[in-house]
Amino acid sequence: MFMKSSISAILIILSFLVLLDACKITVKLKSRTRNKFQIQIFVPALKQKTEKVTFERPGEKKVQVEGLECWKEHWLIRTWKLDADGNWVHALPDDKELKVKLEGNGWLRIMIDDDLKPWINERNGIFCSEGMCG
Repeated sequence: MFMKSSISAILIILSFLVLLDACKITVKLKSRTRNKFQIQIFVPALKQKTEKVTFERPGEKKVQVEGLECWKEHWLIRTWKLDADGNWVHALPDDKELKVKLEGNGWLRIMIDDDLKPWINERNGIFCSEGMCG
């Protein structure tokens, strides 16, 4: 009886620890520009990237990021714009792109204005470090 209770307690503790290391983040992407652009989120710790999300006018779209240990490496949020030939090119130099470490279970809103530089406006249930966390 004691052995069975101990095993159950250990399994519950292990499950809790795994959940602590997991992230489930809804990223709300909000465009406040009429300029056509694309945005993509890279999460190196998960070896993931979102699909490119295209905006043609102001509005909001959502993407979901889930995995273990999201915080281990900086996330990169990159934007693209159309050049004179109609090709997609990086909208910003590398040093102007949004790079932060994120972890948690909740949501955050990333705003994009006319300069196409993404920035974190607000967040709930998300720990943010080593960058422009808003």
